[in-house]
Amino acid sequence: MKYFVTRYTPIIDPSTIYGRPVAYRKLIERQVVECMFPENLQPVTIEGKLRQCLLCGFDDGIHPPIVGFIPFENIDPYFENFPHGQVDFEGQTKSTQDAAQYIVYEGDTEYNLCGQSCVAYALNLPIVAVLDGWKAKERKWWDSLFAKRGSSARGTSDGELQRLVKTLGGKAELLGVALKFPEGKDIRYTPASLARLANRGTVIASVNVDPVTHYLNGSGVLHWVAVVEVFQERALGGYVKYWNSLSNAVEICSWREWMASAKQPYGIIVDGVK
Repeated sequence: MKYFVTRYTPIIDPSTIYGRPVAYRKLIERQVVECMFPENLQPVTIEGKLRQCLLCGFDDGIHPPIVGFIPFENIDPYFENFPHGQVDFEGQTKSTQDAAQYIVYEGDTEYNLCGQSCVAYALNLPIVAVLDGWKAKERKWWDSLFAKRGSSARGTSDGELQRLVKTLGGKAELLGVALKFPEGKDIRYTPASLARLANRGTVIASVNVDPVTHYLNGSGVLHWVAVVEVFQERALGGYVKYWNSLSNAVEICSWREWMASAKQPYGIIVDGVK
């Protein structure tokens, strides 16, 4: 069973628990561990206090895996109820602490591929297929984003994402244009209007995310996500399910959280592929 660390905590060498406990290392919040025997709590004296601990394994993908005792009050069960792993991120960096979208491409580690990753999600393509296809058909434009080899590519605009979808054979429209009503030419960014577009295709929308947790936030780092579903509830209520390239998983937020993060309609709608 998986658990996640809720606060800074030691992971104790099991061979030392009957003497002076020695910590292998400290684990930080949100790191995930695998518990071998979740039903078997073990009393361990740590800093003069008897603590109920679970035997857990931790692997960050870089250092050798370790197995040790973690105080039970410092971990909570880890659940994955929503789909994950929708995009093939070939070349993903080795550290399990890195975002899913961080890949090594043509010798460089790329961190700013959220826009291209959302296009991959919308068109059901691996990320490398998107990057290679784009490079083959639009080399000069590709070079403008990857001009400085040895460093990460720059981010993308809504117009560039629309152009990328069309380059790869898809059809896309700017989100602001798709949300306009023909009669009044005004834009309505509401649960109903976003739900209508989500039923039509894949909305790739600009939001802000917390740089540490990677969840939607009222401020932080600009980021592209793909809308999966909008559930409407009463007046301007409900929730939004969206795919996040940082976790390569579907996540959920309330409509109010969505608007606090997105602030305004900026993005594209990719037609015909779900």
